[in-house]
Amino acid sequence: TPTVTPPKTAKTPEPTSSLTPTPKPFMVTNVIAAVEPNSSNTCPTTFKFAATIVANAKGLVTYKWERSDGVATPVTKNIEFISAGSQTISEEWFLSDSYSGWERVHILTPNDTTSNQATFTLTCP
Repeated sequence: TPTVTPPKTAKTPEPTSSLTPTPKPFMVTNVIAAVEPNSSNTCPTTFKFAATIVANAKGLVTYKWERSDGVATPVTKNIEFISAGSQTISEEWFLSDSYSGWERVHILTPNDTTSNQATFTLTCP
């Protein structure tokens, strides 16, 4: 009886991808503000604000502080990230009269976003 040999088939090479992954665009992924103290009965008092900015890559962040009395820092400020991570910025507000208010950080670039409002109360006797 004759032997049947199956035909030889060429093995198809595995597809290779020449595409490189597209890097994510640089952006601020989170910004959180806090204040110390958050209340005081001592007049005058300097309220110290701190904000943590989180970015996903290397790049330059432009921001300004905004306050409940409508005053914003007159010039925008920059902070440079050399890699993904977090950095802290700070601001102070000196008050001598009773006032309840807040400060927050407004990120202007690379993406427009705003922190929470860090609220405080000053009660003068």
